[in-house]
Amino acid sequence: MLPTKASDWLRPSVLILVGANLFPIYAVLFAGWTAFAILLLYWLENVIVGCFNVLRMLFAAGGRSANLASRTFLILFFMVHYGGFAAGHGLFVFVVFGHALEEGSSQTAFDQVVNLIHREYVAYAVLALVASHAFSFLWNYLWQGEYRRVSPDELMVRPYARVVILHLVIIFGAVVVVLFRTPVAALVLLVALKIGMDVVAHLSEHVGLEALLGED
Repeated sequence: MLPTKASDWLRPSVLILVGANLFPIYAVLFAGWTAFAILLLYWLENVIVGCFNVLRMLFAAGGRSANLASRTFLILFFMVHYGGFAAGHGLFVFVVFGHALEEGSSQTAFDQVVNLIHREYVAYAVLALVASHAFSFLWNYLWQGEYRRVSPDELMVRPYARVVILHLVIIFGAVVVVLFRTPVAALVLLVALKIGMDVVAHLSEHVGLEALLGED
């Protein structure tokens, strides 16, 4: 459900989300970020989304699946399934842009990703996205009481619609950027498109839940 009130677009969580996503535009315009840096950041955000969804499933108090046994099974299943989904997407990003992780390296895959984060100067942007998702979790989910009305099984599938759409944007955006040899305009357009999708997805999720519950 899309928001219909102007105040929905000015929610604190929306403003923080937009602010966190504006950093890549600044980085593209003034810090020389490449297409790989942006797509690395967006892949990392998928990982962040998955981690916060596990936290949501831990606190969810609605539905029959909120009992300990069902909750534990669903969380473990989500971690394996979503983890494989994210790993496949990461492999695509790394291979297409020539940064495939080295299997025989003395460093673990985690250490190699951390090195890429520092080498591509995306650490601050990652922290900004973590802060944005953390605020949404604390403000919308805990403080506003969303955790009382959603169940772990609902939450298990919730990230996929948003992430699948984001994957398609990233894949087609990456093709466009590569074809045009990473022009600044194409990168800014890719970031702007991602911001728009993020805001609509965020509001559709939270405003839609409120409408379903009959809240203002």
